[in-house]
Amino acid sequence: MHTSCDIAVKAWQDARQAAGSRDWIFCHLQALADGIVFETWNSLLDVAADKVKIPLWPGAGNPCKVLEPSRKTRRHRTTNRRGRNENFRAAFQEGCLFNRIVVTTPASDEVLEREMRRSEINEAIRAAEAMIDSHGFNLPPLAKWDPDEWNGDPEDLSEIKKIGLGWDITDFGKGRFDAEGLVLFTLRNGQVAPDGEASGVPYAEKLLISRVGQVALLHYHKQKTEDIIVRGGAPLAVKLFSVRDDGSLDRQGRVKVRMDGMRREVEAGGIVHVERGASITLEPGCAHEFWGHEGDCLVGEVSSVNDDVTDNYFFEPTSRFPEIVEDEQPYRLIVPDYLRSG
Repeated sequence: MHTSCDIAVKAWQDARQAAGSRDWIFCHLQALADGIVFETWNSLLDVAADKVKIPLWPGAGNPCKVLEPSRKTRRHRTTNRRGRNENFRAAFQEGCLFNRIVVTTPASDEVLEREMRRSEINEAIRAAEAMIDSHGFNLPPLAKWDPDEWNGDPEDLSEIKKIGLGWDITDFGKGRFDAEGLVLFTLRNGQVAPDGEASGVPYAEKLLISRVGQVALLHYHKQKTEDIIVRGGAPLAVKLFSVRDDGSLDRQGRVKVRMDGMRREVEAGGIVHVERGASITLEPGCAHEFWGHEGDCLVGEVSSVNDDVTDNYFFEPTSRFPEIVEDEQPYRLIVPDYLRSG
């Protein structure tokens, strides 16, 4: 490692200056190199020094290429990743925009899809039902429909399917639901027409389960304004950034938000804790990442019309809806099941 650093003195010095402490730079480099195959040592250092932004997708001129591991490699690396120390976890979350990406060795360019097992989805819904019941929150009848009940009159169910009501589970296409994922239930919603106007009701409401140690990845919306309300359980930790006009993340500018009608300003990347019963308003262009703080959190979301297909903007390659491996029968259907069935 030190020999390589001596070869690229200037690049190393720039990266060290950007990172700050010696511990941080090593953790940061390890996080980057663990997740991305860089073609040169200088490419890695340029990203660490923030001279080159990590691209969202592979392509011409990119300093790195994002690949997918074999199933065996992916399982092994995911297991190992859980044992890393707190310094590394902090560097992984704070230091690189492409945090927690799993890649293969440079020898293979094969890209495999990341998938969720149906059994994993079933387990997550059962756990969510138990948590929701424990807080005395009642979901509408469709929350308990068996899969066969979705085969009713197409006209009766057309609006439910069109606006995406019901259970919704995502692992953001990462294949590591316990670390990066979210369970949602959409209670009501309108629809955005091609001209941008909303039809039906002009609002949406969701219930979310935000678990401790499970991150909803950094993203923002261009159209939706939302209130995030902690309905029960632990506080919700929310990390905040502003987004520039070009869609890039502003890592220096302070972020202005409202919490229960009171204006608050936090530094870029600052974390606010929303206590039980409290809320935070997130307007378009406010990037946010959140998780349960020291426990699982029951979260309400009240917003303008919700469009999960076109109005979620992430800072790393993601898939909003999971690819599903049918290893057992569905316990409850989820929104992607309706989308696929038409």
